[in-house]
Amino acid sequence: MDNMNNIDVWIYLNNSWKIAKCDNKNLFLENGEIIKLNENHKIFPKNEKTNSDINNLIDLVHLNEPSILYSSFLRYSNNKIYTFTGKILLAINPFKKIDIYNEKYINQYNSLKLKTPHPYLISQQCLDNIINTNKNQVVLVSGESGAGKTVTTKFLMKYISSVSKKNVTNLEKKILASNPILE
Repeated sequence: MDNMNNIDVWIYLNNSWKIAKCDNKNLFLENGEIIKLNENHKIFPKNEKTNSDINNLIDLVHLNEPSILYSSFLRYSNNKIYTFTGKILLAINPFKKIDIYNEKYINQYNSLKLKTPHPYLISQQCLDNIINTNKNQVVLVSGESGAGKTVTTKFLMKYISSVSKKNVTNLEKKILASNPILE
């Protein structure tokens, strides 16, 4: 807790993360409440808001639980439901339709005009790796029951079948038919 003078921090209080200003002795919450700082407080440095809405969580200046949650919240609030953490694509179910799975997006990812987190980018990277290395590729889609694994797999396959140079009949249907075996 040394060198935390006059910085914005996250503090865990009453089962949630709160923003506070720290002066090495006290925490000043946004609601005006002052809390005496002690070693039992769970405190982490806070990123500036402009450094929080990023495509890859590993690029956060302060990589900690509340910063990850806040970045995810900011992106979700702006209908950016996909975020990378390294090479892993995280998805947050928007519980509504978002028009980011159409031919326009397929063409933009295929021409590499878009490199933002999206299942289409993962599909394009796999295709590029197959072409450049001539090695098989694996995509692991993981999540709890009802999280959208099958839907995400359909997005991946839609992209691959749309941009594949080979004329493979019913490629998407053949791969999706294997999905119950994999699950």
